[in-house]
Amino acid sequence: MSAVSSLSPAAIQRLVDSHRRFLAFLERRVESRAVAEDILQSAFVRGLERGAELRDDENVVAWFYRVLRNAVIDHYRHRDSTQRAIEGWASTVREQFAVRQA
Repeated sequence: MSAVSSLSPAAIQRLVDSHRRFLAFLERRVESRAVAEDILQSAFVRGLERGAELRDDENVVAWFYRVLRNAVIDHYRHRDSTQRAIEGWASTVREQFAVRQA
């Protein structure tokens, strides 16, 4: 049985019905609506893939909010590591430029 089939059609419908609330939740936590939409779409895919993690007695919406919180954390971790990489690259370029100017 695949993870996708582990979510009932009713559970999937509850997630779809909560789309606006999920998007508003994300918009309050990230820098733009576009980023919030990207995170939400990725989280929907991840949520469907990881649906088997959902316990029978657990509310699918509450479970998905946990998926979203983790997605926001991942977003900031990725953004911060990308920023550090860019800063490191820029520092290297500045150093090489300074050596050529000397």
